[in-house]
Amino acid sequence: MIKAVLFDYGGVLTEAGRATGIAEALGELYGLDPSEIRSADLHAKLIVGEISAAEFFGELNKRYGEGRTHADAELFNAHNQKFITPCLPVYQLAAELRAAGIRTGILSNVYQFSADQVRAAGLYDGFDPVLLSCALHIAKPNPAFYERALEDLGLPANEVLFIDDQMRCMPPETLGMHTLQATSPQQIVDDVKAIIQKENNLTLE
Repeated sequence: MIKAVLFDYGGVLTEAGRATGIAEALGELYGLDPSEIRSADLHAKLIVGEISAAEFFGELNKRYGEGRTHADAELFNAHNQKFITPCLPVYQLAAELRAAGIRTGILSNVYQFSADQVRAAGLYDGFDPVLLSCALHIAKPNPAFYERALEDLGLPANEVLFIDDQMRCMPPETLGMHTLQATSPQQIVDDVKAIIQKENNLTLE
C-alpha cells in the first residue's frame, strides 16, 4: 500500500526546473545560448550550500558577465518566474492524495534563493515533509537524501512513491521505493492514479 507520495519540485510540480533549466535561465540573463553556459561545478556546490549565492554569481559574472549584465540571485529569480508557475493538475492530484489520507512531501535539489522564492509563493504549502538539498547539505542521488525522507515520514520504502523527471535522481533500486519518471503533468496524474488504484485498491476523485 502507498501511504505517502514524494514529489520533486522542478519538472514535476512545475514544468520549469528540468535538467536544462538552469542553463536556459542563465543564458537568458547573459544573452548567450544555453549551450555556452558551463555552471555544473558551481551548481553542484550551491545546491548543497557549499558556496553562497554571492560566490556562485560572482564566479559566473567573471565567466560570462564581461560587457553584459552582472547577475545576482534577485535578478535570476526575476527572470525565472516560470519556476513559481505551478503545474495545476499535479497540485490538484496532491490535494486529492491528501484527501484520501495519503501524505505528500517534497524532495528537491534546489538553491536557497530559489527555495525562498517558492516558499514565498506558497508552493510548498500542504506538503510535509519538505526536504531541500540546500538546507540538508545533501542532494539527489545521494542515498542519504531518500533515507532522510523515509525517516521523516516514518514509513518503510515500499509504502512510498517517489516522482522525479530525471532518471539520475531516482533512489537506488535496492532501497525498495516505488518510483515514477515524470514526462508531463497529465502523465503524472494518470500514472499516479493507476498506481494508487493498483496498490491501494483506491480510485482517486
